[in-house]
Amino acid sequence: MEVDKNSFLLTKWQPIEILLALLFLVSPFYFQPSLGGKGLELPFNFGVWAVVSVVIFCALLTVIKSKKLYLPKHYAAIIAFPILIMLSGILAGVISPIEWFFRQVYIITGVLFLLSLFQYEKNLNINRILFLIIVSTFLQSIVAVLQINQSSFMSGWYFQSLSVVPRGVFQQVNVLATYLVSGILIAFYVQGKDYIIHSSVYLRSTLIAVIGFNSYVVIATGSRIGLLSLGLGLLMMFFFQRKNFRKNYLFIVLSLCALFIGGYIAKDGLDTTTDKSASLVDQQYADARMSIYAISLEAVNQSPIYGHGIGGFLKAWNEQAGSFHQQHKNAAMPDYIKHPHNEILFWSIEGGLISVVGILSALMAIGIAIYRQGVEQGGAYLALILPIGLHTQVELPFYISSLHWFLWLFLIYMILTNSTISKTVSLSRAVTRLIKASAVALLLMSNYMLINTARAQLDIYRFVKQQGEPPYLQIALSNLYTLPYAEQLAMRSKLYSSIEKRNFQQIHNYLTWAEKYILLRPELKMYEDSINAYIALDDEENKCRVINEAHKSYPINEVIQQLRGECLKK
Repeated sequence: MEVDKNSFLLTKWQPIEILLALLFLVSPFYFQPSLGGKGLELPFNFGVWAVVSVVIFCALLTVIKSKKLYLPKHYAAIIAFPILIMLSGILAGVISPIEWFFRQVYIITGVLFLLSLFQYEKNLNINRILFLIIVSTFLQSIVAVLQINQSSFMSGWYFQSLSVVPRGVFQQVNVLATYLVSGILIAFYVQGKDYIIHSSVYLRSTLIAVIGFNSYVVIATGSRIGLLSLGLGLLMMFFFQRKNFRKNYLFIVLSLCALFIGGYIAKDGLDTTTDKSASLVDQQYADARMSIYAISLEAVNQSPIYGHGIGGFLKAWNEQAGSFHQQHKNAAMPDYIKHPHNEILFWSIEGGLISVVGILSALMAIGIAIYRQGVEQGGAYLALILPIGLHTQVELPFYISSLHWFLWLFLIYMILTNSTISKTVSLSRAVTRLIKASAVALLLMSNYMLINTARAQLDIYRFVKQQGEPPYLQIALSNLYTLPYAEQLAMRSKLYSSIEKRNFQQIHNYLTWAEKYILLRPELKMYEDSINAYIALDDEENKCRVINEAHKSYPINEVIQQLRGECLKK
């Protein structure tokens, strides 16, 4: 059947489509100076969360107005995910209440966003949104190319990379590569569909250009996970969509040519990828990530059912790091670590089997939906979610980029949308008013929190970079999200000020606080500061005690090794 050229783009735009356009095209370009890190420490995430809050709010109003709630067929398995994650925190304990709270918010909001999309199903043109996502990845490629060339063009709209290696607005190489690979695979996927086959040459040429541009940046990053997911994703896409690709074989061939040309231009990035991969086979545990996984599995074995508590990863991992180093003296290990570079391992360590069951419950619902789509369509869907899904097994991309989280959820929505059920919602007028008022209040509160957190992060940036006027950290210390780090900075600043003034009472006060902190979160910087505090007090015994504790947790840190050697001599 003949399809009108570009009809999927020319039909009337619905409010949800405008919101999703803002989410993928506009929100990632909110920028302010930052120190980097994860979550709301990165400025682009503020815009992403602001738009998502409106999507959920409008979906709730839609349900109230229509008195219909649309859900995926296996919604119970999806809802079980946040419930079991929350239960694991209760049973395993919470080491860091603030971290636990925001992690719950992250997961619950993600599930609400996914379910919200079903409320817009009749007004949501998936084909249009897929094209918007493709354009979104292209915009990120443009930013990356500007970074590669050290261009200052529109520099106030994105992170300025200090090297020629592109990091995009995400400020992380692998996160950028995964996002662009997702765009490449979506661009190939839509080229097998009738609405693209019968669209204008200009539109199809745009897809080819995006594929070439994105592939250039992916190769230039030197990202192993980017290259691996691109290769596997393309193999799967071509295998499962081979019948559809035959209908558009000329443009598919041109797209492949664009991909290889883009990759060839950036071929120097392949050298970086090859060097990283070669190190994996040099010897056992030649790559630090292999050591991380081995130590993490040992930590899981210590408490497999309940885990070590939310926020307890670092303590659990450090307790195993020393003994692992004794058994494998030549193993490559990280100087410092914040997570095990694997989402399943992370939840296994902190939340135990209960958390993993929650994750597997949601994955099972997705797997069943893919299976019911049939080999051809289901296989293509699997290829689309592969890059971000695979990335979660070697890093934790969702903790850095909320845009990846909501892109992945949109692709999952696309998979689940063919098996939708509806439920009638009957509410009294009083309850309806209460829900509306509560929804408005939550929307206003969440966006106020985002604005305040953005100000707090700027407060921290100015404090660290010694910019702005006092009082320093006033905003950051009153913000729930930034409080833990702001408190560290304030205490550290007070410590070194006390050392300089030889205020021994204040130094003792710091050590009392630091000892309690280290018991829960044995961070390397906290050990270093405590050592300096005991040096200032001329307390050799406690200084060496802390050094020995630090060495157990960070056995390959050269500074700690040197200090420990001095203690052993004495």
